[in-house]
Amino acid sequence: MRISIAMCTYNGQQFLQRQLDSFVTQTSPPQELVVCDDGSTDDTLAIVARFAERAEFPVRIFRNSRNLGPAKNFEQAISLCNGDLIALSDQDDQWYPGKLAEFQRFFERFPEALVAFSDADLIDERSVPLQKKLWRSVRFSHSASSPHVDTSIFAVLLKLNHVATGATMVFRSQFRNQFIPIPASWLHDAWIVWLAAFYGRAGLVSGAQICYRIHPKQQVGLNPTSMTARLAHARQNALKDYRLLIRQLEEFKDYLECQDSPTTNECMYRVNAKIRHIEGRATLPPSILPRVRWILSSWREYRFYTRGFVAMMKDIFLPPVDASAAK
Repeated sequence: MRISIAMCTYNGQQFLQRQLDSFVTQTSPPQELVVCDDGSTDDTLAIVARFAERAEFPVRIFRNSRNLGPAKNFEQAISLCNGDLIALSDQDDQWYPGKLAEFQRFFERFPEALVAFSDADLIDERSVPLQKKLWRSVRFSHSASSPHVDTSIFAVLLKLNHVATGATMVFRSQFRNQFIPIPASWLHDAWIVWLAAFYGRAGLVSGAQICYRIHPKQQVGLNPTSMTARLAHARQNALKDYRLLIRQLEEFKDYLECQDSPTTNECMYRVNAKIRHIEGRATLPPSILPRVRWILSSWREYRFYTRGFVAMMKDIFLPPVDASAAK
């Protein structure tokens, strides 16, 4: 199977060379590297151009005339790829040498899979291992001791909203016809995984296949890791996050309405139920007793659409605040 790498760049000179070098060390080299730059003003394009001169595979470079943002830039890069498989790449990570070979074997073994993703080892801006795994950091508790297609990921998404990062994702090129265009409110990787999960054709590849870099300049990263910072972030951003999630789920419903699948009605029911639950959490009573009553009466919804008891306790003691009204 031919593999294309779709890479998006934007002012990424600090870490870019290390990622490009990790492409060269792949035991199964890519067919091509497609780079879409979103208007970098640093040396990003020069670094890619020098790499293209020595790479043993074609490197196709495109510079956007205007800034598209990560999702639309990736959409563009994906549409330009020619491979049977498309591997997404950020500009600041490092891939292990066997990554592409591992995904190649996975898709050969599981012809029904549309998308696959793996775990990652977290590193800091100096490439020092943080001794943490990506899946654990995003509270994705599934394990992939052996590669498999997981038909239960949609239920997990209803709880966690996002379980995969595009940095670890590979998908069949034929699948892009089903997820392009990417709706305005979605990140590209989340949209791809939700659709693959809806079809029951998302796969997990064993082990960490990349080093995922945590640093202050990354465009999309993880939430704060300390408990105090996480709670403060959750409370201050809850209403904004709820509004965004409702908008995303409404766009997902628009997609479902056009699909003729045995699972469409069940998925629509679950999505509508999650929207109602989010709306309830966004309008919790300010008084403690009415708030507790609503939360306790909604324990089933908390179980299916949130992290359960943890989310209930957060809503009891740290109800969302309207940050805009407080200014």
